[in-house]
Amino acid sequence: MSQPNEISSLTLAIVAGGFAIGGTVIGQAFGLLSGWVQRRHDKKLRKREQIDKIGGMMIECASWFHTLYSCREEDKLLELRPPFQLASIVLSARLSFPALVPHAQAFRDESARHYNTVLVHFDKQIPMTAGGQIEAICQRDDQFRQKMDNLRKVREAFEDAIVAEAKKLGDL
Repeated sequence: MSQPNEISSLTLAIVAGGFAIGGTVIGQAFGLLSGWVQRRHDKKLRKREQIDKIGGMMIECASWFHTLYSCREEDKLLELRPPFQLASIVLSARLSFPALVPHAQAFRDESARHYNTVLVHFDKQIPMTAGGQIEAICQRDDQFRQKMDNLRKVREAFEDAIVAEAKKLGDL
């Protein structure tokens, strides 16, 4: 009669060992899944921070344009070279968002053309800011206005592309 107790003890030990091994396997699987989810979340977070950084650099460029347009002296105008953020925007786009690269390059190039146009058309004899002088020329010449409006169009297209990339990232 002692034999059935030994079998049930052995069965109990096997079942307990099976549960222990099964629990370990399930724990490892959930650990791997949790690590994968965390890495995915961290990658999205880094991309979100990068796209926010690109947006911040665009804001700094807008500040530069404001300073450019409010300039009244040729020497100060010459000192106001296009900001390094224009190149940084392109580099950041290349590293993280290949779809933004053409827009970033167009924004950089159009900003440089815009700066050169302001320099060429600035007349130190006219007591107006650079922006005022450009606006006066735009009032007289529709073709020049369209040329100057290209920067706005390129900037808006770039902003739309940034928003599209941000939407791809979704909510964090």
